[in-house]
Amino acid sequence: MASYRPVIAALRVLDVLGAVNRLDRPTSGQVARAVGINAATAIRMLETLVAGGFVRRDAETGTFTPTGRTLELSRGYRAHLEVGALARPFLEDLQREVAWPSDLAIFDGDAMIVAETSRGRGRLFFDRKPGFRAPVFGTSLGLAFLAFCTEEDRRRAVEEATVQPGSWNDLARDGRALDTLLGDIRARGYSLMTEAYSRQAYGSAVWAFSVPVMVSGVAVAALNLTLLREPMARDEAIDRFLKPVRLAAGRIAAALDRPGVSIPS
Repeated sequence: MASYRPVIAALRVLDVLGAVNRLDRPTSGQVARAVGINAATAIRMLETLVAGGFVRRDAETGTFTPTGRTLELSRGYRAHLEVGALARPFLEDLQREVAWPSDLAIFDGDAMIVAETSRGRGRLFFDRKPGFRAPVFGTSLGLAFLAFCTEEDRRRAVEEATVQPGSWNDLARDGRALDTLLGDIRARGYSLMTEAYSRQAYGSAVWAFSVPVMVSGVAVAALNLTLLREPMARDEAIDRFLKPVRLAAGRIAAALDRPGVSIPS
């Protein structure tokens, strides 16, 4: 548990920077809606980031873009790249077999970081490149990890989520509902994307299910399959694709569980 209460304003500035990085040349209003803050607060935080050299404002369009200085914030973090390199051939094999794209993600406290993806090589293309931070409590990736991770990681995820925007984070504040959901995920062996996240990120056109990547009986990552809602019913898709996704997760786990491989923690 943290020694001090978090500085909420600092967390919101980081949320704003994340939104600028994620969205395509957003206006201050678009950033405000994405983060869940009022317009005046968004503008103050954006101007702070401009002053710090992390964001650039286009005077003609009023839009914002990240600068090269943002790369300094991730220079020391490479765990997802190492895991992604190991997992890449297994995601490629899975995509060839099922045609739908997958993401492999590892836990980083307040998010699941996409380590590797086969998006762009299959039926769907969405901008989810390696390094994308997916919400833990909104995505099937995060929920699959939570259901099978250590108690320490689960407590950390709950603490981080309670100060984050997004209606899916209400689950972190309802211990009974969270325990019930995670128990259901353990029983069936896979998780589903929340409807709230599907609606915000994909306009409800997309859904996903995920399975954990287990090493020594504990989740170290999660692997999803992302599908459109229209071609087939959810139950049919899970019956058809769950086995190959589980097999791919097992192969990734075996690759991670080799001497000399650093498992993310």
